[in-house]
Amino acid sequence: MTAPVVARESSITSDISNNEKISMTSPVIAKKISNDNNIESRIISFGMPHTYTLESLPVPIDARVKLVEIPESKFAVKRFSWLATEKRVSRFEKKLIEQLKNDDIEILDTVAYAGYNAPWTPPWMRRQEVLVKVK
Repeated sequence: MTAPVVARESSITSDISNNEKISMTSPVIAKKISNDNNIESRIISFGMPHTYTLESLPVPIDARVKLVEIPESKFAVKRFSWLATEKRVSRFEKKLIEQLKNDDIEILDTVAYAGYNAPWTPPWMRRQEVLVKVK
């Protein structure tokens, strides 16, 4: 199981009794995005088990959930432990970008955060990463 898991009541009235449940996978990847009006939001990504194809995955019951195949890419990653506060993640993002610039490595996207552990994992045992797509 990975974090974050968000639970709320839903007004969805469709029959969900036949939906297939898929175990959570890790990492959970969070990426900040901004629209044309500079309104910031996040995209949360979950990897699906390799036993599924895009066509065989259950259809989401929430229209905000999109199933997309992400092509193979090359990423630069900076790993860290402890709590993933916004300030701490930002510090590691800056370190990663600085290292890539010093090494003349071209950055192709914005930095994302990856978390691997359940919320009850002790902070010193947590695995976290910041990652960015590179050329």
